[in-house]
Amino acid sequence: MTGSALTLVLSSILVFNQDDGQFLSEVRTPQELCGYLDTVLRGKVTHFFMCPNAQRCNIPSDVFEPCWLALEEKPERIARRGKPWALKTMFDRGIDPYAVWISHCRKKGVSPWITMRMNDVHSVDNPDYGGLSRFWKENPQFRRNPSAPLKNWGEHAFDYSHREVRDFHLAFVRTCLERYDIDGFEADWMRFPLHFRKGREAEDARCLTEFMREVRRLADAAAVRLGHPVLISARVPTDPDGALGIGCDTLTWAKERLVDWIVPCNFLATADMLLPYAEWKKRIHAVNPDVTIVPGLDYAAVKEGGRGIMQPLTAAEYRGFADSVYSEGAKGIYLFNLFVPPKATSAWNAVLSEGLSPEAVGAGERSYFTSYHENSLPGERGFQAPVSLNVRRELKFRTCAPLAEGMSLVLHLAFDAAVADAFARSVRLNGIVPVLHSEEPKTAWLPEKSKSVFSLRLEFPAEAFKRGMNIVSVPAAQGITLRAGELELKKRR
Repeated sequence: MTGSALTLVLSSILVFNQDDGQFLSEVRTPQELCGYLDTVLRGKVTHFFMCPNAQRCNIPSDVFEPCWLALEEKPERIARRGKPWALKTMFDRGIDPYAVWISHCRKKGVSPWITMRMNDVHSVDNPDYGGLSRFWKENPQFRRNPSAPLKNWGEHAFDYSHREVRDFHLAFVRTCLERYDIDGFEADWMRFPLHFRKGREAEDARCLTEFMREVRRLADAAAVRLGHPVLISARVPTDPDGALGIGCDTLTWAKERLVDWIVPCNFLATADMLLPYAEWKKRIHAVNPDVTIVPGLDYAAVKEGGRGIMQPLTAAEYRGFADSVYSEGAKGIYLFNLFVPPKATSAWNAVLSEGLSPEAVGAGERSYFTSYHENSLPGERGFQAPVSLNVRRELKFRTCAPLAEGMSLVLHLAFDAAVADAFARSVRLNGIVPVLHSEEPKTAWLPEKSKSVFSLRLEFPAEAFKRGMNIVSVPAAQGITLRAGELELKKRR
């Protein structure tokens, strides 16, 4: 199948986004590169998105700077190890890891794409960091707010209202589309999700639309050369208003057929359990019903609001996210930022081995936690917690698959103080009273350094579960704050 686009008939899309540094910090043989891919593509992943850049890139390029320029700039600081040295060595030996992966994807029946980080500002406050491009360092006038402290990374992202910025990044788009035989190209506007001066996002959104028109032109030219379609995706915030809030006019992009895919996805802190897929579909399909919308998530959860502590998602929480967006009609899931820290390995192994199809999700344990729209407009982020219990409150958990036989239905609630038995008995799930309640260690579902003081476990009968929106009613308790909640469907031991 090499040299032609894959024709995929899919019941459920599962995208794996390959980070720009993953597995490439050591010199790899083609066999090792394929072996890594085999560990990811276990039969469930349908699309493999390869990221070849941050501020600098991982491939030869005449305009966008290869990361191995760092070897020339500060050779005394870079030993014979690390990504710059490893990639230069591989290319010097004639090994292009992305070409190897594209070929192996096609052999395995997986669709290969390139995904480009459009505005990466990792470690801009570290002058010794070799990943900072010369273009960024030499042109502070092109940044959003060059006078801001460097520790505020996002303030030093490029301002795409400058033609020079757009041309610089388009040069790398052209490089990718001319170098590789791919099925699609993604503009990742979530690394980092700041592209204009504060307050200019709506007015300057036309600049990103102009940019996307050029991407479409380049993709169409590549399609003619390759003899098969080259699709375009855009990764944006989890709700449409948040996308427009960073200058991504997805409605115009869809109407002008500048994109084939839209990937609503959080930036980092928390997977968005109430990602508004139905609203995305309503708006986008009103102007272009051919656009595929694939909800995405990063690897972590923040259950206690915007200042809470991140914790790696469990396999049950991955399934919960998938089930939540399936309830509104989503046809697949996009996985971002899958590094391999020890705490996350077992969850990712389960996800990659079992997949996240509706069938796999419905058969497994699932958890749904309180979250929010991480990159929406101020006042529209949908925080459910923390919240004062000065009045009765509601938490919402959206589900799709039925409660499987043998599953228990458990609700976890966290507070900043202990609550009484009478309070626990007054909690309702869809109007149903709990059959059991008890205090539990907060670490059963919250991070070790959580600021919550008391965790309550409540078990409900099966008839309390509802497909669709599940409503938890929490009674008023003066002086107490509800800090987080999680609904868990777990196999009885």
